Amino acid sequence: MINENVEYNSVEDILYIYGKQEPTPVKGSLILDNLSFDISPSGELVGMQIDNASKFFSVPPKILEESSKAKIEIITRGQTIIIGWAINLGNTISRNQFVFPKNKIALNCNG
Repeated sequence: MINENVEYNSVEDILYIYGKQEPTPVKGSLILDNLSFDISPSGELVGMQIDNASKFFSVPPKILEESSKAKIEIITRGQTIIIGWAINLGNTISRNQFVFPKNKIALNCNG
């Protein structure tokens, strides 16, 4: 099911959050366990995929099917990169983030 900027596949239990409304090419992905962050050729965060989403959020698939809004972003602060997201799950908002040292991760995928 595709809602505003969230797509959920209940058969495979995969949730995808789009960072932008318009289609954006993907140059590469950063994969962390069951999370994949898609990066554009200019190094922008295009979207993210969460495998085993119902287990990740500890909610029934029906809640994910009804999710309609989410936000993802990359914030750079000094030598730190923060990838954060928030998703509306029924009556609650789930917020998560990963923090990385800038010298340990390359988000710019230009070759």
